[in-house]
Amino acid sequence: MSTETAQLFFALLTFVAAGGAIGIVLLRLAAAAGSDGASRLGGAISGEGVPLAFIVAATATLGSLYFS
Repeated sequence: MSTETAQLFFALLTFVAAGGAIGIVLLRLAAAAGSDGASRLGGAISGEGVPLAFIVAATATLGSLYFS
């Protein structure tokens, strides 16, 4: 994989992460407004924080190692 390809891949991952963060904020706002579906969905994914944080940290570390 070339450096340009890796750079594009990590740039696209940035947009995916931003979209996920916006989605979580919107889900939280919908749950606070009284949406039962949003509350159930938020409860279902609330336990996935640590594995998701590990994936983000591992990806950032591997990307840093690749570019150095």
